Amino acid sequence: MESEWYNVWSVVSVTLSIIGVYSLMAFRKPKPIGEGINFDEQSVVTDNELLVRKSQIYERSDPLTHLFTDALTLDQVLSRGSKESVDGNCLGTINKKSNSVDWITYAQVLERINNFGNGLIHMGLKCGQNTFIGIYATNCVEYVFAEYGAYTQSMVVIPLYDTLGPNACRYIINKGVMLTHKGIISNICAVLYQMGDEATNKNDTMLSFLPLAHMFERCCQSAVFMVGGKTAFFSGDIKYLPEDMQIVKPTVLAVVPRVLTRVYDKCHSNIKGSKLKEWLLRKAIESKQSEIERRIIRKNSIWDKIVFKKIRNGLGGKVRLIVCGAAPLSPNVLEFMRCALGCVIIEGYGQTECVCPCTLTLPGDYETGHVGPPLPCCSIRLESVPEMEYFASDGKGEICVKGPIVFKGYFKDAEKTSIVTQSDGWLKTGDIGQWTPNGTLRIIDRKKHIFKLSQGEYIAPEKIESVYSKSQFVAQIFVYGESFKSCLVAVVVPEVSVLTLWCRKNNIRGTLRDLCQNKDVKRAVMNDLLGVGKKEGLLGFEQLRDIYLHYEAFTIDNGLLTPTLKTKRIEIRNYFGRQLEDMYRSLD
Repeated sequence: MESEWYNVWSVVSVTLSIIGVYSLMAFRKPKPIGEGINFDEQSVVTDNELLVRKSQIYERSDPLTHLFTDALTLDQVLSRGSKESVDGNCLGTINKKSNSVDWITYAQVLERINNFGNGLIHMGLKCGQNTFIGIYATNCVEYVFAEYGAYTQSMVVIPLYDTLGPNACRYIINKGVMLTHKGIISNICAVLYQMGDEATNKNDTMLSFLPLAHMFERCCQSAVFMVGGKTAFFSGDIKYLPEDMQIVKPTVLAVVPRVLTRVYDKCHSNIKGSKLKEWLLRKAIESKQSEIERRIIRKNSIWDKIVFKKIRNGLGGKVRLIVCGAAPLSPNVLEFMRCALGCVIIEGYGQTECVCPCTLTLPGDYETGHVGPPLPCCSIRLESVPEMEYFASDGKGEICVKGPIVFKGYFKDAEKTSIVTQSDGWLKTGDIGQWTPNGTLRIIDRKKHIFKLSQGEYIAPEKIESVYSKSQFVAQIFVYGESFKSCLVAVVVPEVSVLTLWCRKNNIRGTLRDLCQNKDVKRAVMNDLLGVGKKEGLLGFEQLRDIYLHYEAFTIDNGLLTPTLKTKRIEIRNYFGRQLEDMYRSLD
């Protein structure tokens, strides 16, 4: 033990000496980002009766519809990119043999999409919005040829997830969210506007790996096209994504929280048990966080060189901007990744019914736990939900969105459309939000799927799931209850790396299926969940009474997630019906 501490303090002394020398060498202070922005007032009230809010950084009263007159529709976006890049590289395919990217230029892409569009007409299809083109493919250059080729003939594109099979395709087609080019362009341009100096530009390279069937990925890609940047597609298998990062070396990434959480978990797992590494990481985080709180974003400090370089290189080493969406990102993961990667990481909130994001955090805002102010393309208000005790007068309620980004309705489903849209143009999202003192929006609950327990207490399961998801043991969780029961139970899919590490330390062996059935393992997970729930302020009736550990993830393939990666609650209830009944039987 003494020798270990001697080694620790020896390294500490050397490290501090290096830091001192490095500080003396750093004559030029890094420039803060977000200068000129009032981060204490990020949105303003425009209607005192309805308490409508809009972006503070966008001064005009009408919503932003476009930034460039030569990119008013999606088929014009690539043409503008060609001019901005002076016919630079546009689309890339990873070549595993040469460990490089095979690029094609904007001119080549434009030629291919025009040929594809003309080919559709030659096959007998008619030009115009009465022709529907489904695209069933993984992310690749041919996807872009098909999508934008259809746009050249004013056809309607229906993106289909290539991994799903016929049932999911029917789900997508029946849901049929009808979006317009005007709405999509408005949304993309509003994001670029809100990013300011940190927005994508013609020098950027994006690695595309999230499904192009989802608007989040397609909007990010179109934003890169609009400014003349280039996009390379992953090799097709997500398990090879780290290798793809090394080849492409992207500067821009669109990610879901799971990607960043995996990096976070791996980093902390690698240092666990080493006092030296834990000390260095803690000091590095403290130093970088203090800079971030002064809005200094950089990757050339001494901590970047001796602690975070390996993490940055894991993503290719050149990432400067990450846009995260589709689900909430844990505040501790966000803070860590901002420190480790030395890049701008922003979060958005939205849904397909309003194209993509309707709010977005501002570059330079170091606060976590919110999703930013409204984008310049929309206004947002909160509508009271009395049955949940949320009132707009208190700055809480259902999030409602208005602007050119709001969809035209569900395809051939006027009844469903009327449920989520109002005659005056407001879209009701079903999410519960809260305005923070500085005018940003925080997602605090979900209006849908609410039920009562037998004692009359209202339960919002998705809110409770978001709390328990902060447990280190949880990869996925489904909280369940019903009106004839007085308590909640849950199905938990454990985080494999964390669970196996805990079992190894506690001399518990077996397959993942065996571990999930082990009583000691279940007790450890349950205790951690209850601890997280208590820390996060869950009320007694919101805490779980029993859990079932399951060894397989909820996926699109097994029918437990929607194509947009949302939990299919009815299907999960039916799939785990026996286990849920067994838990309640044991509690009676």
